[in-house]
Amino acid sequence: MNRFFRSAFFPLIVIVLLVWLASQTLIPKSNNATKLTTSEALSQVREGNVSEATFVPAKNSIQLKLDTGKKATVHYASDQAQLQFQNQLERAIVC
Repeated sequence: MNRFFRSAFFPLIVIVLLVWLASQTLIPKSNNATKLTTSEALSQVREGNVSEATFVPAKNSIQLKLDTGKKATVHYASDQAQLQFQNQLERAIVC
């Protein structure tokens, strides 16, 4: 085993692992969710195009599932905006 650490293969493995780790942390992962503004999302709710909504309070966002099967993310600025959005969802009877 000691011979393995002294070979030229070991630094190569370390470099490959470091590059992989850097790519996993620095390159943003593709998210299939479309980003909507609050007003765009509210209009989607009013039109009845939203089938499901999930609130993520830690990120101040709401993940929506549209009737077309697409996913959308909405970031809200304040708790009041969240309440307004929640009231619209309740009126539209969205789970």
